[in-house]
Amino acid sequence: MEDRIKAERAANPAGLLVAKRFIGRGQLITADEVVAEASGRLPA
Repeated sequence: MEDRIKAERAANPAGLLVAKRFIGRGQLITADEVVAEASGRLPA
């Protein structure tokens, strides 16, 4: 079980981890918002 979690973490780019964090809060977000959060920029 722990090996699967480690493999998932290694395979996930930072953007997906950011998206998972938002989705885990039950928020609906757009791809632009994910990119903005990951890069530290505000959406246009």
